[in-house]
Parts: sequence; structure tokens; C-alpha cells
Amino acid sequence: MTTSGSRSPSAQRAQRRSDQAKKKVILAALIAVMMAGGVLWISRSSDSPTLAEPAEPAPTFSPRATDEIVPIPNSDADLLLVNGEQAPVISLADLGNLSTVTIDLAVPVRLEGQDTFETRIMTEGRPMLTLEGRVLGDERNRLRIEAPAEWLIPGTYLFEFRTQELAALPLRRFVLMVEANQPKLNEPSSKDARPPS
Repeated sequence: MTTSGSRSPSAQRAQRRSDQAKKKVILAALIAVMMAGGVLWISRSSDSPTLAEPAEPAPTFSPRATDEIVPIPNSDADLLLVNGEQAPVISLADLGNLSTVTIDLAVPVRLEGQDTFETRIMTEGRPMLTLEGRVLGDERNRLRIEAPAEWLIPGTYLFEFRTQELAALPLRRFVLMVEANQPKLNEPSSKDARPPS
């Protein structure tokens, strides 16, 4: 027979778990109060912010303020994409009967560290295409890739490659838009069609 003062082992374990849970809640509340006090102390101890004068707008050539601008030489490629510039729009008719399209990806910095960079081309509804790009020229600011022309269908394409730059995200990205071949509105669709009167 057990006395009313003694507890069963399962009741004792339940009481210990309950006590441990209470201690954890109290510890978490204490840490939260200390962190809030630290934030208040830091915010009060810092100098009052002063309004900065507006800076001159950064050049549109590159989205990174740390880039040293390297002039982009003329390209003999079929297509030149420049990092930081507006996406060019081309038509499939612009590609003609090419089996491969030579594309130069130009950046405003020297591509140091290696002579080839893996370049990824992505678009909606198609698997990612990975090509090897070669660094060109003495300035080392262009990467040349050879893309299969049949892979380029109407849509928006994102080209990207990882550089050796010391940056949080050393990726250079380029956008290209490809439109379908559209017949001109003022041309009749067949030889027999008569112009409207």
C-alpha cells in the first residue's frame, strides 16, 4: 500500500518534465528581454542620423557601384549582350539560317582567374542549357559562347556565369528577348490576296 505522500514514478517524471518546460519558457523570456534591452541601448547610444546629400546617379552600364569601367571593344559576334544594359529584342528572322549563334557577353570588369567560364542559359518551359564561354581580347572583358540556333525560340532568356570577383554573389547576368517571325501588316499574306479597297 502506498501512502498519500509518495508519488508513482510516472507522476514524478511528469512533474520533472513540467518543471523543465517552465524553466525553458522562463529562460526564453529572459533572453528576449535582454535582447530587447540591448537593441534599445544600441539605438539610443548611436548618433542621430544625418541626412546624406543625394549621390550622383551611377552609370547605367553596370549595376554594381564597385565596378571599374573597362571599355567594351567592338564585337564581330552575331550578338553582343552588355551587362547592365537594357535587354535587346531580336526576331527569329534576324538569325537567318545560322546553325549556331555566336554571342559575346560583355562585362565592365576584367575576367581574371581562368580562360573559360561555364555559362548557363535559362528560359521558361525549356531545360537549362550549359555552355562553355571563352574569354576574349587583351581587355579580358568579353565571354564568347556558341549557342545552337534551334534552341532559341520566342521567349525571354537569362544568361549567367559566375566570375572570380570578390562579391557576395559573383554572378553576371544578361537578358535577351526573342520574338517570333511576324509578317508585316502592310504585306498581303498570299500572292492572290487583293489589297482592301
